[in-house]
Amino acid sequence: MQTKRVYIHTLGCPKNEVDSETIAGILRRDGWTIAPSAEESDLILVNTCGFIDDAKEESIGAILEAGRAKGTRKLLVAGCLAERSGAELLREMPEIDALAGVRSLEAVGRAARALFADRPARAPRAAEEPDDPDSIGEGRLPLGSSHTAYLKIAEGCDRPCSFCSIPLIRGRQRSRSLESLEREARILAARGARELVLVAQETTAYGNDLGDRATLPALIDRLAAIEGIPWVRVLYTYPSEIDNSLIERLADGRACRYLDVPLQHASDRMLQAMRRGMSGRAVRTIIGKLRARVPGIALRSSLLVGFPGETDEDFEELLRFAEEAAFEHLGVFRFSRQEGTEAAALPDPVPEELARERAQTLLDLQERIVDAGTARFVGRTLPVLVDSEDEEGVWGRTERDAPEIDGAVLLPPGAGAPGDFLEVRITGAAGSTLFAEPRG
Repeated sequence: MQTKRVYIHTLGCPKNEVDSETIAGILRRDGWTIAPSAEESDLILVNTCGFIDDAKEESIGAILEAGRAKGTRKLLVAGCLAERSGAELLREMPEIDALAGVRSLEAVGRAARALFADRPARAPRAAEEPDDPDSIGEGRLPLGSSHTAYLKIAEGCDRPCSFCSIPLIRGRQRSRSLESLEREARILAARGARELVLVAQETTAYGNDLGDRATLPALIDRLAAIEGIPWVRVLYTYPSEIDNSLIERLADGRACRYLDVPLQHASDRMLQAMRRGMSGRAVRTIIGKLRARVPGIALRSSLLVGFPGETDEDFEELLRFAEEAAFEHLGVFRFSRQEGTEAAALPDPVPEELARERAQTLLDLQERIVDAGTARFVGRTLPVLVDSEDEEGVWGRTERDAPEIDGAVLLPPGAGAPGDFLEVRITGAAGSTLFAEPRG
């Protein structure tokens, strides 16, 4: 029997990357090989993102591009956009041969089998019973870097944030067991992982659905004990759930002195309308506590501008907060109306032009904060994890930088190989990029 080849195009967040690697493992189990390009495949699989409008547009563009490249190949669309808008995609895009959502990754394998069986040319959407959470990652086939690995610790979300469609797309919180996560982490370490990056819709909710034994700090303890993984990094924490036990593990090095804390706003009015469950004062308190208890911590956050009803006074408060907090890394997003969410029906929309202006003002402020922050590292010696090498030199990251989204360190050519930890001296800085030389 001729080997079937599949090309996987992944869009969106690291959680989608884990999904694609899990799908790749399922397809390999079913006899597929992974093709390096669409041109070398029998099946093109686009794993979409559907969180905000920009992500939807990017996913639609990727589907259209795949449709132009498909020729006699089949095109299977999976992921968040397929889950959220599957009927519309099938109606508007005849180039799609089959769909599968996000509740079951095994359903992607069933859809692929249906397309190449003696079935109609266009398969219906595969039946989807939710996967067992502990099966996430089992048989996972790495598609990217081996020295840095994302570990998805839970699926879904129980938060009622008024602007967010994730619970509508991915369902309620479903945590994986400590045992399954430790088992997968050990497999990743054996494959060469030196850094584990914990991801979920909300990592600080890990274990809420399992009982008292399974908590994020307990998981960090297990992962930190695995030989060969010096860095355990935590993304997507919820500010009100950052407790002393988590802070203790950041402070003593069991987890990287880095935390991703999406805050969205600092105005009481906006936080209440967003249903974030916190006041502006509480937001400031948790940032101050992290700075005080974890010296040298790097904080990433995301802020949302243009939410319905946001006044000039609300935005000015947000701007003052961003200057006070001086985040090492910051993402700024404009409100995107998501069908089915509470915020979609709110009055007093902010004009798009004004929302863009507010976002740019925040980004300009953040650029100045980053410039001042990185300049302070010149002359210091820091450990760096090497990621890659190109014509410019060797690229790595400090503990203060998450893969793919934060800053980088540029070293001379030949300074190290991916996965190496180096002690380097910082010789210069430009924005979020540091320039360095190996010590010794």
